Amino acid sequence: MASEVAARYLQRLPTFITFFFSIMLVRNLGELTTVFKMTTGPEFDKFGLGDWLIILSFFTTLFFVVLCWLAYNVLVDRFPYTVNYAFFFLDVVRFSLLYVVMNFAFLAAHPPTYLYYIISLGVFHTFAMSWHLLRLSRGGTQAERAEHFRDMRFLAMVSAIYYGLAIIYGVTVTLSWHSSNSWAVHSVFVVITSAVVVWLSANRLHAMRVRVFESEPPAQGVLAK
Repeated sequence: MASEVAARYLQRLPTFITFFFSIMLVRNLGELTTVFKMTTGPEFDKFGLGDWLIILSFFTTLFFVVLCWLAYNVLVDRFPYTVNYAFFFLDVVRFSLLYVVMNFAFLAAHPPTYLYYIISLGVFHTFAMSWHLLRLSRGGTQAERAEHFRDMRFLAMVSAIYYGLAIIYGVTVTLSWHSSNSWAVHSVFVVITSAVVVWLSANRLHAMRVRVFESEPPAQGVLAK
C-alpha cells in the first residue's frame, strides 16, 4: 500500500514541471505582446531591423525550449523520479535556466548585451550534463551508461560551440561596440546563433526520435503500444 501511494505521489512530480513550463511560455508570450504592444496598438516596425531580430530570436528560442520539454518527457518516462528528489530538483533548476534563456532572447535588439543570451545557452547545456553525471553515479546497465556518455559528449560539444560563439561575439561586438560596423556584425551574429540553435535542436530531435521509436525498446513498458 505504501509503495502504491509513493508511486502515485512520484507520478505527480512531472506535472509540476509541465505546469512550470506552461507558466514560462505564457509569461514570455506575454512579454512578446508587451514589447510590440499587441493588445493596445501594434508597434511592429517592418523596416526596423531590431524588431525582426527579436522575432527571429524569440521563435528560435521557443523551438529550443519546446524541444527541451519533449526531451524531458522522454527522460522522465525512461528514468522515473525516485523519493530522493535529486533528479526532480535538477529538473527544476534546468527549467529555471530555460526561463532565463527565453528572457534573454529579447536582447537580440539590445546589443551588445546579446552576449548574455549566448552565454546562457552554454550554461544551460553545461548544467544539463549534471543530470547524466548523477545517473552515472547511480550505476545502471551497460546500455544505459553508454547512453549517458553519448548524451554528455553531445552536451559538452554544444556547450563548447556556444562558449566559442560568446567569445567571438564579445571580442567583435561587445568590446568593439563603438566601431562603425558593430550593429551589422551583431545582426549577423544573431542570425548565425539562431541558425546554430535550430540546427542543433533539430539534430537532437532526430536523435531522440531514432533512440526512442526505432533503435531501443521502450523502458518499463511506458512507450509500449
